[in-house]
Amino acid sequence: MSNIERKAKKLCKDFHLTKEYIELEKIKKAINNNPRLSEIKREIEVLKKRLPLQGKGVQQQTLSKIQKLKEEYDNHPLVVNYNQLKSMLIEVVSPLTNLEL
Repeated sequence: MSNIERKAKKLCKDFHLTKEYIELEKIKKAINNNPRLSEIKREIEVLKKRLPLQGKGVQQQTLSKIQKLKEEYDNHPLVVNYNQLKSMLIEVVSPLTNLEL
């Protein structure tokens, strides 16, 4: 393993030990364990599977229901916090991923 590979591995390990990354993982787990959020995801999947089998009028109603469910999911405090923290972490690591060689 080269010196740069060792440094990259250490950088990754250190990143995974930051309080922000640890918090992101806690929020992710909370989202996955939240009964309402899990129910919303299941409902959306069921509605999406039914969509091709429906007539135009019913499709519009189904799409509207899917949109409302997505809005409820996206506006849940856990999801909002997760997305904000994830965006912040992506911004932190972006200099490493946007290297011009």
